[in-house]
Amino acid sequence: MTLTALFQRFTPIEQSVSHQLDMLRGFSTAMVLFCHAYLLFLYPVWPAIMLPAYLFAHAWVMSLFALSGFLICKSACYNIQQNNQFSIRRYAFSRLNRIVPPFYFGCGALLLIYLISPWFFASGSRELAVISDTMSQAKMMLDAKSFTGVLLFVNGFLTETPASNFSFWSLPFEVWFYVLFGLMLWPQNRIAIFAAILLLLALSLLNYAFLLYSLIWCGGAIAALLHNHQFQLKGRVLIAIFSLITLVLLLLAAIGLFMLPADVDKPKLLLALYGTLCGLGFGLLFYLMSFQRIRIRLPGYRLARSSYTIYILHFPLLLFIYGIVQPYIYQNSFLLLTTTLFISCGVMLVGLVIGRYIEKLKPFPQRSC
Repeated sequence: MTLTALFQRFTPIEQSVSHQLDMLRGFSTAMVLFCHAYLLFLYPVWPAIMLPAYLFAHAWVMSLFALSGFLICKSACYNIQQNNQFSIRRYAFSRLNRIVPPFYFGCGALLLIYLISPWFFASGSRELAVISDTMSQAKMMLDAKSFTGVLLFVNGFLTETPASNFSFWSLPFEVWFYVLFGLMLWPQNRIAIFAAILLLLALSLLNYAFLLYSLIWCGGAIAALLHNHQFQLKGRVLIAIFSLITLVLLLLAAIGLFMLPADVDKPKLLLALYGTLCGLGFGLLFYLMSFQRIRIRLPGYRLARSSYTIYILHFPLLLFIYGIVQPYIYQNSFLLLTTTLFISCGVMLVGLVIGRYIEKLKPFPQRSC
C-alpha cells in the first residue's frame, strides 16, 4: 500500500467519541494548570509530592501530543478525500489559523506581564521571596534570546525556554510535528520527503526528546489510520504490542542509567522515556475510544475550545499573581490551599473567556484552498 493510499480513506468518528475527546483535552489542560499551581504555590512548604505532581502533569501533556496526532491525521485524511489529493495549502492555513492567534497573543501577554511585574510584585522588583529550600525554578525572567527562540519555535532546540513560562517547552515540538507531517504528505514531492527526514534528524540531534515524543504523535496518527480503515485489533494483540513497547523503553532506561557517561542528564532521559510510554498509552486509549470499545467521562468539556489559550496563558498568569500575593498566603495551611485553588480557577476562567474569542480568529483564508 502506498503512502497516498494509506491516507485516502477517511472514517469520521462518532459524535459521542468526539465529545469524549474534548472532555479529555479540557481535563488534560486543567490538570497541567493545577499541577503548575502546586509547583509555584505549594511546593515550597509541601515538597513531598513534587515528583508525583510533576510526573502527573507531564503525562497529561503527553496525552495532548497523542491527541494532536490522532486529530491531525483525521483532518489530513479528510483533506485528501475532499481534494482528491493532499492540499498542502489548505493544511498549512488550517494549522496556522490554529496556532498563530493564541500563540502570539500569549507571547504578547508574557512580554506585558514581564514589563509590568516590578510595579505589582510585593518585592518591588521581579524577584520572588525565598520561602524555603524547595522553591520552583520558575522566575519572572525574559531575555531577548530566549524570547526570540520562542517566537521562532526553536526554544528547546537552539535556545532555552524562558523561566517565566515553562509551558512554552512543548509548543515548538507540536509545531515541528505539523511541519514534518505536512512535508511527508506533500503529493508527488520527493524533495519534501527528503527534507522531512533531514529535518527530523536535525531536530532529534538538537534534542533527542523530540524523536521520542514524535513516536507519541505518530502513535496517535496510527490510531486514526486504523480507525479510518476499520481495522480492529484483538485485545490480546494490543496487550502484546504495548507490553513489548514497555519492555523496550525499560531496556533503554536501564541502558541510560547504567551504561551512559556520568555527564549525561539521566533524569531528563528517564522523563522522556516515561513520557513516551504515557503518550503511547494514550494513543492506545484513543484507538479503543474511536471504536467505542472504551468510554470515558471526565470534567472539562467546556474548556476544550479554549484549551490552547489556557495552556499558553496559565503559567505566566500564575507566576504574576504569585509574585503579588506571595508574602500574604503562607500564614496558615487553609489560607494557602484556598488561595491556590481560587487563583487556579480564576486563571482558568480568564483563559477560557479569552480563548473563546482568540481561537475563533482565522487570519489565513481557506476558501480558495
